[in-house]
Amino acid sequence: MTVLEHKVPAPPEQIMMVQSAPRAYNVLKAAMELNVFETMEHAPRSAEEISRELHLDKRGTECLLNALVGLKFLAHAENDKFELIEVSRTYLLQSSDLYMGLYLKHAEQLDKGWSQLGQAIRSGKPVKEVNTQQTAEEFFPALAEGIFPMSYATAQIVARDLSDVNHGKARILDIAAGSAVWSIPFAEANPSATVDALDFPAVLEVAKKITTKRGLVDRFNFIAGDWRKLDWKSHQYDIIILGHILHSEGREASIQLLKNCADSLRPDGVVVVAEFLCNRERSGPPAALIFELNMFLHTTEGCVFSVDELKKIMHDCGFKHVDYSADIGEQPVLVGSK
Repeated sequence: MTVLEHKVPAPPEQIMMVQSAPRAYNVLKAAMELNVFETMEHAPRSAEEISRELHLDKRGTECLLNALVGLKFLAHAENDKFELIEVSRTYLLQSSDLYMGLYLKHAEQLDKGWSQLGQAIRSGKPVKEVNTQQTAEEFFPALAEGIFPMSYATAQIVARDLSDVNHGKARILDIAAGSAVWSIPFAEANPSATVDALDFPAVLEVAKKITTKRGLVDRFNFIAGDWRKLDWKSHQYDIIILGHILHSEGREASIQLLKNCADSLRPDGVVVVAEFLCNRERSGPPAALIFELNMFLHTTEGCVFSVDELKKIMHDCGFKHVDYSADIGEQPVLVGSK
């Protein structure tokens, strides 16, 4: 006897939502490839106006624009026109400092490994290990620049929240700095702060490029290398930033890194930890649990911590107080103090 003979089943909405997710991305991808958002940068436009300017089919253009409204990238305006909303104006215009086109292009390359997920689970081996120096210098420069828009707004909030620490001649250490997205807002908020940015040489070129563009390069000291080989000194820094590094290091290395941070902080200093974190039951949020599979695909030790697990680790490593600074969507940030 099948389930249909017992009761009427609920529609498979969850399955259909997951199945259709790639289609939603292709809607966004097509709009970006066709420069659709740029046509509305200065004023709302109709489907006919956009199709004529970009030499597109009018019916296809109208379908695409309506889909973008449904996905909350555009809004309907008066006289059958379409207009940008804040998220598209901030992240989808090529003229924006926070344009996400580079990240989305890089994400497509990263996602190719996901087609081998079943094979990786059978073998227990990553499809490509990205956190060794050789592969990191090939992999991370484009990713570091591309993900700058994803973290900048959250980093600004954290820098604002920590103004009581980030004042005067504050010394800041940014571990695995990438684009320096997590330390740039601290330097912008405090003109007297200086930053030591640590990462592999090829990745540091991205940080140099972005800090130069933002007029901050003179206050950054770029240290090429690995945190394991850093000359750690006691009571050296006011703020140490770990912006999305622990998940690729794994549990044991993360514990050692946090112990190093605790010793290197001044008595009133803080460590800033940005991570993808799941709940205690490991039942959500979905993005964190999916990201843990991403670590399985691309590292040998990478993991995703639960909030409680990471707080306990930080306590055990010498941070008596651990609190949220920001908990925004997929970008939770913990701040630990001694």
